[in-house]
Amino acid sequence: ADLMAQYYYESIDKEALVEGMYAGMAAGLGDPYSSYFSAEEYASFNESTTGVYCGIGTVLTQDAKTKVVTILHVYPGTPAEEVGIKDGDIIAKVGDIAGDSMELSELTNYIKGKEGTNVHIEVIRQGESDYLGFAVPRRKIEVPTVEYQMLEGNVGLIQITEFSTTTPEQFDAAIKDLQQQGMKSMIVDLRDNPGGVLQSVCDML
Repeated sequence: ADLMAQYYYESIDKEALVEGMYAGMAAGLGDPYSSYFSAEEYASFNESTTGVYCGIGTVLTQDAKTKVVTILHVYPGTPAEEVGIKDGDIIAKVGDIAGDSMELSELTNYIKGKEGTNVHIEVIRQGESDYLGFAVPRRKIEVPTVEYQMLEGNVGLIQITEFSTTTPEQFDAAIKDLQQQGMKSMIVDLRDNPGGVLQSVCDML
């Protein structure tokens, strides 16, 4: 650290050095399931595993080359759906910030925020000649991780997109609904499921 302070050509963020040291130690284990989180990363990790966050209720995707952010999906019953934002809308602005001016992980920090506050979003929509503007209230969003339907022969199909702390409750509700519909057998579809909270998997099993 002394040598870096002496010879590095720019000022040094000592806190960032310490964070990097801890991350390097964890990486040195060679274990893909062991890693170090900064305070910000830990908060983001907890948000992703609980399946609950304070925002508007959209799934976003970003073009790697152009950085254009598109709304892949609007969850039903969320503020985004209620104000009229639709799947396929392109985010032109979040407040005064251009939608293609930063990485998606940074942009979402401006979309999320304190419950009860509004975020102004402008979108580009196919077929519309001008931007569409929305004042979207932020509130707690529970991300649905379970979808289900009844197939022919009273076969229940349950698709689980990931395992968050709220997934067991959603899974239980799906089974009970399908049972009321007369389910005789069940298929659980885990394709493209990236994993998640181990305890949730154990509870569901």
